[in-house]
Amino acid sequence: MPWQLTLFDDACKVKADGHWFHKTITCIVARQSGKTHALRMRILAGLYLWDERLIVATAQNREVARETFKLVADIIQQVPFLNAELDYVRWANGQEEIRLKNGARYKVVAPNGGSRGLSADLVIIDELREHKDDEAYAALVYTTTARPNPQTWLTSNAGDASSVVLNRVRDNAYKDVANGKVANTLWMEWSAPPNCAIDDRVAWQMANPALGHTISIDVLEGRMADRPNVIRTEMLCQWVDTIENAFDMEKWAESYDSNLVISAGHPTWLALDFNWERTECVLVGVQQFPNGDLGCGLIQHWKSDAAMDAMPIAGEVAKWAKEFSVRNVSMMRDGAAHIAPLLMQSRIPVFVVNMAIFAQGCDETVGALSGGRLKHKGQQILTDHVAASSRQPLGDSSWRIGRRDAQSSVQAAVALVMAVHQASPKAGIATVVSV
Repeated sequence: MPWQLTLFDDACKVKADGHWFHKTITCIVARQSGKTHALRMRILAGLYLWDERLIVATAQNREVARETFKLVADIIQQVPFLNAELDYVRWANGQEEIRLKNGARYKVVAPNGGSRGLSADLVIIDELREHKDDEAYAALVYTTTARPNPQTWLTSNAGDASSVVLNRVRDNAYKDVANGKVANTLWMEWSAPPNCAIDDRVAWQMANPALGHTISIDVLEGRMADRPNVIRTEMLCQWVDTIENAFDMEKWAESYDSNLVISAGHPTWLALDFNWERTECVLVGVQQFPNGDLGCGLIQHWKSDAAMDAMPIAGEVAKWAKEFSVRNVSMMRDGAAHIAPLLMQSRIPVFVVNMAIFAQGCDETVGALSGGRLKHKGQQILTDHVAASSRQPLGDSSWRIGRRDAQSSVQAAVALVMAVHQASPKAGIATVVSV
């Protein structure tokens, strides 16, 4: 099918030296679209065309992986020129293996560490959304470490909050795109737009690339009686029951501008935020350009093993504020406001943000990002903090940024929201607030 050709055209790119351009291929597509057939073709190509000596495959349980194994074996045994190269097929449960006369092998392994001790040229993990921890994933992908030209294929439909491995791979892929990196991981996703109606037929086409080939419109219409979350996961390939991201990372990736420069000369607002332990602090700047676009960037990042002294940080912030002739420096009342008096002594305009204003800034930032007005230059820390931000309701239909997990840092995203709020037209000119 056309979508499978698109997948293979990108997944099978090689560099000038013959090595894979992408070491990891992630294919996300709705159920029954033909990804299992695509995996069968990749396995056969590895065995018969590309001299991959060992291919290992797993899924959330052995039955799923064994079904793929059975179909590969059937193809080999039914096609004479493939069967002529076959040494044996082993069917014993737990020992499934296809071996060719040249020694190339394809094995099914258990998802709970059955690959340890192996060294594989190709690793296939189907239904990655079912991997709830790193144990099986790590055991499999590290079997490729010593091979000269390995590749890993990860396939799934959309995940949920418990799909920790899939969600991390997805986040990292979006970060690479947002930062303008040539990624080791190729992320290919066929899915419906977020928040679309479940009966949106255009959305059905986006998530079901086999529609009109092996899937009929009648079949999809028949699914409308299912629960909405089931439809969104299985048919629309959308992430559900997750901690909702505060920002659309696809829009963030599209907003990357490699030519963006944050420099003196444009109206500028700065914002400062600490973590609770006072061991990390960020300074973010937002500038307003003549065309109305906003450019944002991480100006400075401080990190320490112990709580940091406010005095030297205030000095650095004052230096930047004077260099950019800033309209003001924003900070959360409970975040960095202890620095406000120090800045005001240096005659730096300060704006202390309460939660109502911060919630307004969250909406303004999402709006600027969605409208294509907010641009960034692909800084890793800023992108990481934006990606780690979750949407947390405040109880009155408003929301604020929070952390997706206890290990995440979101200070740069918090500072971004405050600076965007000040740069938004209704925020007006700089405000000095005494504290």
